This record gives sequence, structure tokens and C-alpha cells, in this order.
Amino acid sequence: MIMLFDRLVESIINGDAGSSNGIAFRKDSQGNDIGVCIGVHHGKTPTLSDKLLTRIKNIKGLVGGYSEGVGRDPIQPILNALGLKEVGNWDTRIEKVGKGAKNPNYNTVYTFMAFDTKGNPNNIENFNGTTIEDAIRKYPGARGAGINMDNAIKDIKAAGFGEQLSMPFSSQLLKDLFTKLQDSVYPPPTYRLNIDSFFGQKMHALELERNESLYQCMNRGVAFAGAGHLDELEEQFPDTIELLDKDRTI
Repeated sequence: MIMLFDRLVESIINGDAGSSNGIAFRKDSQGNDIGVCIGVHHGKTPTLSDKLLTRIKNIKGLVGGYSEGVGRDPIQPILNALGLKEVGNWDTRIEKVGKGAKNPNYNTVYTFMAFDTKGNPNNIENFNGTTIEDAIRKYPGARGAGINMDNAIKDIKAAGFGEQLSMPFSSQLLKDLFTKLQDSVYPPPTYRLNIDSFFGQKMHALELERNESLYQCMNRGVAFAGAGHLDELEEQFPDTIELLDKDRTI
């Protein structure tokens, strides 16, 4: 077991790519690195080159690592390579005060996001009811975010999908609806956030709050986040973020 772990750390340190999913450094007013966010493909340990690991180690006063969301990403091998421990979660710190995923003004978008992901609370297999609306009302939504289901139904109607809600329930019809809703937020093939759609605007507002927390944790911290957040950090904080490895998988 120890040998396997050692090989994993070695592969992280000696990976061919600079970073497998991108990396963003936060700078101070003098241009010095004061923290970093390492992009991840959720569920997988990212890889970093020896050069990048050395650059991170040279940041003065690092306090530790910050995970994202439910903390499902295997980040400890990277932290071990840096000689650090996980000290917090950049989502949880703002959810405690009703922001981010717990903001009732925006979090109805989590009713349908990632519905086809195994282990996600709002996986399509967890829904049942007499009509599509009935099935949605009976389930509280993703990530235990405390979604008000009356607001969720209201928002789905406002987004232009009210007709589908009255249809008799079937998993396929619900899947079709959730696919359309999810695609309205992150339309294929680019899967970039569409701020022109109803739910895209809510996700954008929610992500601004999440990224502010992520940014704060990058002050003497090593944060980990889905790779799409790196682009958002650069857009939201252009004067202090240096984004590397832009040609990466999101």
C-alpha cells in the first residue's frame, strides 16, 4: 500500500504536463505569489510538475489546503507532496452564512444540476411521483442545499419549462427536462456558463459568491476547485490572478 502511494506521489511530482487541469496563482501588489488554486477533474487527483510544486512550496506562510463542496476530491496526495494538511472547505465557509449554494435567491439551480452523476443526491433515480412537478416537489434537491421547492417550481416555470411540469411522471421525461435545464446553464459542446439564460444568471450570481470565498482562501492557502473556476477567477480578479495551462480539460 505504501509503495502504491509512493508511486502516486512520484507521478504527481514528475508528471509531464505542467498541471493536468490548470492552475491559478494569486499575486500581491508587488507581483509575488501569495496562494494558489489547483484545478481538478472531480473525483481524480490532479497532477503537477516538479516545477509547479517547487513554486508552490516557495510561497511564504502557507497555512494548508482548502477543498471544494462535499470534499469528494482526492487532494491529500498533493498536500502530502507539499507538506501541508487540509484546513478547510471554501464552500462550507460561506454556506454557513447563507451564501453560495445556500443562498435561497440562487440555489434553485441545484434542483437539476448533475442529475446523472452517481452518488449525487438529486440523481434521477431518486425521484418519483404522479406528475413531473410532484416528483420535483418531493425531493429537496442537490447537496443538501436547503432549496425551497416552491421557488424551484416557480423558477422552472419562469425559465419557460412550465408545460413539462404537468406531464405524468416518468424517469425519462424528468431526465429530458433536467437535461434541457442543465444545458441552458452550461450548453454543449463548450459547456461554458451561459449568463443569458434564466438559470445561467442565477448560477453566475451564485458562482460570484463562491469564487469570492475561493479567492480569499488563496491568501496563503492551496485551494482545489473544478477547473472551470480557474477561468472565472481570472475574469473576476484579473489584476491578481495568473492562470497557467489554459489548454486543459474542464
